[in-house]
Amino acid sequence: QRPEARLPSSAFLRSLATRAALSIDNALLYELRRHAVLSLQEHLLPSQLPVTDQWDLSASYEVGDPMLDVGGDFYDAVTRPDGSIALLIGDVCGRGAEAAALTGLARHTLR
Repeated sequence: QRPEARLPSSAFLRSLATRAALSIDNALLYELRRHAVLSLQEHLLPSQLPVTDQWDLSASYEVGDPMLDVGGDFYDAVTRPDGSIALLIGDVCGRGAEAAALTGLARHTLR
């Protein structure tokens, strides 16, 4: 057999190149979306907790599965007018932008 006969057809190579380009585009879009979702989740959580003489508060949030969208989990600690601290822990059903919006609303309302 001639060497040219063993080479894949140009149509096959074009199809393969198109699929590879699409896979690269999808990976880039996924990474951009993941970064935006993690940033959104970060902004839904308090940047700092109240400082008191009586309590040493700290918190940590770990995503159960980094492949999932932003969820509705949240926590907060709020100093009340009488000086006591209210600890808030919540979970809004759902995932994605809708859950994030409800999470922000729930946290704001509870504060």
